[in-house]
Amino acid sequence: MANMKNPIIDGQKKCNTCGKTKDISEYYPYRKGIRGSCKQCLNVKTKDYMDAVSKEQRSEWWHRSWAKPRYRKKKYASYKKRIASIKAKSVAYLGGKCSICGYDKCIEALEFHHTDPTAKERHNNGRGIDRRRSFEKQRPELDKCVLLCANCHREAHYYG
Repeated sequence: MANMKNPIIDGQKKCNTCGKTKDISEYYPYRKGIRGSCKQCLNVKTKDYMDAVSKEQRSEWWHRSWAKPRYRKKKYASYKKRIASIKAKSVAYLGGKCSICGYDKCIEALEFHHTDPTAKERHNNGRGIDRRRSFEKQRPELDKCVLLCANCHREAHYYG
């Protein structure tokens, strides 16, 4: 979206920095529109900024910007570990095995089945058991459930 302070008229735009009217090809694109300052003014601003900032500060900024993806991976890994811990506590709380067939080999194959679906308390994701909530917060919801393996859970929903 174009800057409302200096709108584009007939392919021309007034630069916010130098005040000259220039063709829109003289501006860098920005999100859904073009930047307020022309390329020449932005290049001068960037050069002045880089001259004013020390090499150590630039290096720190560069390392910080490149570290973000690694930080996200680390954060996601700890999030998955937390979810696994909450599920392990929840499964142990309900007996640790399928209440119909006794399956207990893989914790990921065990699911929580509400005995009364109308009593299910829904949270922002639409499910009764929200893996993002702490174990203590979802304990009242777990009291309304039985632990079933994936096969028995499908059968319970299919046969009613």
